[in-house]
Amino acid sequence: MKPILVVVHIYYAELWKELKSYLKNITVPYDLYVTTVAQNKFLKEDVLSFNPKSHFEIVENRGYDVGPFVHVLNKINLDKYSYLIKLHTKRDFPASTGVFRGLDLNKWRVCCCVFLSTKTKFNQTLKAFEKDPTLGMQADYHIIVNQRDDDKVGKRKTKQWLKSHQYPLINYSFVAGTMFFMRAHLLKKIQNLHLSLSDFDVISGRKHKTQLAHIFERLFGYFVYEGGYKL
Repeated sequence: MKPILVVVHIYYAELWKELKSYLKNITVPYDLYVTTVAQNKFLKEDVLSFNPKSHFEIVENRGYDVGPFVHVLNKINLDKYSYLIKLHTKRDFPASTGVFRGLDLNKWRVCCCVFLSTKTKFNQTLKAFEKDPTLGMQADYHIIVNQRDDDKVGKRKTKQWLKSHQYPLINYSFVAGTMFFMRAHLLKKIQNLHLSLSDFDVISGRKHKTQLAHIFERLFGYFVYEGGYKL
């Protein structure tokens, strides 16, 4: 098996400690790429202390965690890796949100990283991929969303994007929250779009709205199914 590629985006610096605890559960060789925003530049020393071979980069605050992820992918030869893990500093839902798919508040974030919660969970996930060649992406079932349950605006804008780029309209599911374990080669379709960080919206304090990053949240799952694999 080739090494694993791990891509982490840190926006909420206080959650880096939690992500480090998850990364310690990876039991095979991996390369670590970390992006963060300017106000977190102080994290560089800690990241390199945790993994001296890691790649650390300050990026513009564009496209939430997705823009920096695409930015990193553009630099990577995916043929060097068997699998890819994508993580970021996802906060709990605010109290006003109530529940999401049966998950209340902090349980959402726990589900996002369940495949790295222990060494046993990681090894089980890795074994599932090695055993089942049709498995393309894996995440906790609570945060896997199908088109029927998707919000109308996100679904409509993704459909428009697919049509405008001449991709077939197929049934697919995606991982809400964009933290997952997947086969690295399936992201070559993302590389082939030749997008840069500047193509993503600047994140401001204005009310949350569907942006290119949210379309890509769905495309990560779409390209799994379009490639003949399952989530």
